[in-house]
Amino acid sequence: MAAYVFSHPWRADEILPLDFDLKQVPGEATCLYIHDLAVLQRFRGRGIADRLLENLFSLADSLGYRDYTLVAVQDSEPFWAKYGFQIKTRLTYGASTPASKMTLTRHH
Repeated sequence: MAAYVFSHPWRADEILPLDFDLKQVPGEATCLYIHDLAVLQRFRGRGIADRLLENLFSLADSLGYRDYTLVAVQDSEPFWAKYGFQIKTRLTYGASTPASKMTLTRHH
């Protein structure tokens, strides 16, 4: 496997705890939460992340989602900003990881 994106419906007003055991999607989900996106180092620079996110956005459109949220860690805010995500709040994620909650609303 060279890359993946993991996402699921969630509530836009809540930050998903790092150690949360997701057993089912909340019925009142209002957004698509992007939990993780990763591309192996040797495959970077080939547009793989672009294609993963294009597919994710297309799937979300078909499910009726136009709002997205995520927690950016490891100084990844510039990466997400390229796709239109904006920082809503800064926080400490997990035990001591500096992070930013970022959101995006896409118009169909």
